[in-house]
Amino acid sequence: MRRAGPISSSMAPMRPTNGLLGESIRRSTSRGSTVRTIVVCAAITFSATSCNTKKIVDGGVVPARPLPGAYDAARDLGALFHDAQMAQVFADSKTLVDARPVVAPTALRAQYEAQRGKAGFDIRKFVSQSFVAPSA
Repeated sequence: MRRAGPISSSMAPMRPTNGLLGESIRRSTSRGSTVRTIVVCAAITFSATSCNTKKIVDGGVVPARPLPGAYDAARDLGALFHDAQMAQVFADSKTLVDARPVVAPTALRAQYEAQRGKAGFDIRKFVSQSFVAPSA
């Protein structure tokens, strides 16, 4: 069996050679600044994942995270959102996300918490009275 020896220059890992990032990595590593390369790559990765960047979903562009103060059905409605989705109140699970509550989400959440334990409570009726479904 052959023993592994030191890596020769022909066996060194390939560096990217195309694109702006690849060019900067190649230049910085050719000067022996491996630490700077790692810091630059980490900074690019961090900024790309931590910013409120946009992403394309189903042909449309949407914020990666909800903006502060913006309505977020899953967050603002809590158990009501979960229970309505599990009960499949709407044929499409996105409909409830796009529907707008007729009262403030906090008030709606409180109404739901007060009524859901009562005998004869119908979540479909509650949702239909509490939301305006999006138009097609």
